[in-house]
Amino acid sequence: MNLVVVAVVKNIKNVAGDSMDDLNKYFEAIKKLEELGVKKKCIYLLDLIPLIEVAWADGRIQEIEVVLMQKFLKEHIIKINERAGAKIIGYDEASNFLAGFLKKRPDPKIMKILREMAISCRLSDNKEQIPEEQKLNILQFCMDIAANAVTHYPYAPHERFAVSEKDVFIDIMKSLNISPDREM
Repeated sequence: MNLVVVAVVKNIKNVAGDSMDDLNKYFEAIKKLEELGVKKKCIYLLDLIPLIEVAWADGRIQEIEVVLMQKFLKEHIIKINERAGAKIIGYDEASNFLAGFLKKRPDPKIMKILREMAISCRLSDNKEQIPEEQKLNILQFCMDIAANAVTHYPYAPHERFAVSEKDVFIDIMKSLNISPDREM
């Protein structure tokens, strides 16, 4: 049996559990992703979408943002392949996925749809702790991207993050169902 299929089945079981409605939602999400040009294998890379959104929030990509996204990507691929017990996706393929979002600013509406798909396919709550850990990891990288992408110096105390980056970051927190008051 194809190792990718095995890993996808494991992920479906983790996400959907025993609920047929959840399983149907998962397959609907995969179908929508395919319509948007995302290959099934690249579903595992959707965790990058919030980082890409924050990086583009101020209208441009800076070199340090790319470096941080590549660091996230390397760590993420290792985790995906370790959890699957096989090489599901390689760094070159993953880098190509990321590069597709760096050439020109993606439509924010499409990015929001992709983020919602990432949440339903990859980051929904299940019996494992992985989604919570990954949500926090995503938020930490989003903060690092926003904090390192200062557009001008000196900046006022509340200007380290651009307002547009703050808005996207808060929207991502809401999507991930994380609030500062929520216990993890």
